[in-house]
Amino acid sequence: MDAYREEFARIKDLLKKNPQGMSVTEIARELDRNKHSVGRYLDILNALGDVEMRTYGMAKVYSLSCRVPFSAFLSTLGDAFFVLDGDRRISQANAIFFDLIGLEKGEVIGRSLSYLEVPRPDVQEVLAVIAEHIGGVEQIFDVALGTGEERRDFTVRVIPTLFDDGSNGSAVIAVDVTEKMRAYRALEESERKYRELVENANSIILKMDTRGNIVFFNEFAEQFFGYRKEEVLGKNVIGTIVPPTEASGRDLRGLIRRICAGNGNYSSNENANITKDGHTVWIRWTNRSIEDRDGNLVGVLSVGNDITDRKMMEEELAAKASELERRVGELRCLFAMSDLVGTDRPLSEVLQVVVDLVPGAMRWPDRAAARITLRGKVCSTAGFDGSGSGISSPIVVGGVQEGSVEAAYPGHAPSGGDTPFDDDELKLIQTIADRLGWMIGWMDAERALVAERDFASAVLDTVGAAVVVLDPEGRILRLNRAGEEMSGHLAAQAVGKMFWDLFVFPEEAERVKEVFSASLEGSDHGRVGIRSGRSWHAGDGTARYIDWSHMVLRTADGAVEYMIVTGIDVTREKTAAENLRRCQALLDRLLEAPDSKGLEG
Repeated sequence: MDAYREEFARIKDLLKKNPQGMSVTEIARELDRNKHSVGRYLDILNALGDVEMRTYGMAKVYSLSCRVPFSAFLSTLGDAFFVLDGDRRISQANAIFFDLIGLEKGEVIGRSLSYLEVPRPDVQEVLAVIAEHIGGVEQIFDVALGTGEERRDFTVRVIPTLFDDGSNGSAVIAVDVTEKMRAYRALEESERKYRELVENANSIILKMDTRGNIVFFNEFAEQFFGYRKEEVLGKNVIGTIVPPTEASGRDLRGLIRRICAGNGNYSSNENANITKDGHTVWIRWTNRSIEDRDGNLVGVLSVGNDITDRKMMEEELAAKASELERRVGELRCLFAMSDLVGTDRPLSEVLQVVVDLVPGAMRWPDRAAARITLRGKVCSTAGFDGSGSGISSPIVVGGVQEGSVEAAYPGHAPSGGDTPFDDDELKLIQTIADRLGWMIGWMDAERALVAERDFASAVLDTVGAAVVVLDPEGRILRLNRAGEEMSGHLAAQAVGKMFWDLFVFPEEAERVKEVFSASLEGSDHGRVGIRSGRSWHAGDGTARYIDWSHMVLRTADGAVEYMIVTGIDVTREKTAAENLRRCQALLDRLLEAPDSKGLEG
């Protein structure tokens, strides 16, 4: 090694004396060495940067390099830099490196990289990573110090090098890229949030190029239209999610063409769309042009929201409005008819009220006349004589035609066609006839219901057995006359009270409750009856013996609706039976007496 240093020194001294430069041949002649050895020495010095080589035709001319001192070079670097020898000892470093690892120069120079006593564990880990990358080839990698807001990022470059004495080493530079990485991470986070917003938005988001081809299709759009991205990307919206024309005949091809041309008049629009399964849906779109850096239009971003329900509602409301306009006159008539339901007025009065309302619902009230015939009664407005044009609708009660409603324009027909009646008037007369049939049927049913109720009440009050109707909790809902007489309680006093509190002695109340609960828990949906003899408590405090039974009435789904308790007063029979038992017992004792044999003799 010393021989190399001596040869290197002699060559540099010679070149120093000849600043214009010398060829290999000239240097070999001056040093009395062969050209091959001198050429090898010059290559090493050139690699080390100590000499420079210039070419003149076939000749190579060498001269000393004009180099800045390495220590001065290190002080100008804005990044941490240090040099390792072949044993990985730090031979040189700049102040930034010392500050980074938290040590003084005297604690670093000459020390092995792996054995520096740095105060921070994370710095020790970074130095260990650097040590792992030192080798015969140049390497570039990233490391980080600290976490959170204190994190610092570095890009480390390890460069193998050769020292003046021919030994190997490494130069390491750590470039601080913290701000760059923060910006990069912020951009990544922003892009992640943007992707999440776009993919998770409850809106259709798509991009089209200037020809209407789909270049972006978010997840909500996939779910809404039923297409996977792969099925629509690159395809035109016409024929995939937009029909060529709407049901109204509007040309949607032209609409899409104008939107993709960046026409500001179409920043928002509503049009029909189609899903993959062929269903028509309505979307309200908000469109924004997309331009490149030069301001050239490259596409359109469209955000859509489903307004199908709103469109259907609007169409339904329009239809309803038209329907309501056609029914204004009818409603005036029908509302008045509704007031007649449930009245006690005679049928003739009811019919006259209705027939007087009919002309007011016609197109020409001052010319119209009406007549209602029902169950032998005829009621009409003034001027109805059967002449002129007329319409009629039957009144059907219980499936049987029992009359009719007629409307006419007596004497002449108003101008406007062969018939003066329009569809609204035909529907009106039919509706009035239908409502009259329903109203008369309802009144018939009500009268029948009242009669049936009166009959049932008469039967209940006439029957000799007590009948008590209970709710599922055991409260009394109804008590017939026999029940009042047997219990000594009026129905008005009994209603709302618990059955066992009013009719059962305290010592038997729990037993009755058990029977009641067992009946309610039955699994059948029909009637359940249990007969049992019980002592009922009369209102005057006397005990009456009632033989009673009960049955549970259930709804179609099995829920308990009522319990009907029926009781027969067996007080006299039970008293007679007890008297008979006492007589029998007395007779038995007499027969068993000592002198009974004499009696028998």
